[in-house]
Amino acid sequence: MKLKLRTVLLALVASLFFGILGSIVIGAAIPSANQIAGPFVCPGGEMKLATSEEQPSSILSDIFPDWACVDGKTGTLTILGIFPMVLYSGAIYGFIAFLLVFILMLVNANKKPATQS
Repeated sequence: MKLKLRTVLLALVASLFFGILGSIVIGAAIPSANQIAGPFVCPGGEMKLATSEEQPSSILSDIFPDWACVDGKTGTLTILGIFPMVLYSGAIYGFIAFLLVFILMLVNANKKPATQS
């Protein structure tokens, strides 16, 4: 059985979509997993976890984690948005998933059908 280009492209699109969704879940559960996107969102810098605190009242306080890019030369801190991180890390996770799915597709396509005697 041969692999069809349409099937491979569909697997690629599905893998990237689920990779992006998975990066949201993985990034929320394990924040350090977001650092896979560091070289892409912080070229020439370092990606660090920064926190900001808001006090809506004298009793309550909210702490929000934010990823920031620290410039390697000047040391300036730039807060990163969630979408660039999710898109880059999701694309990486999705491509890894696609490679695994593609290998399984190749193995399945190269199986010889069982002959009946």
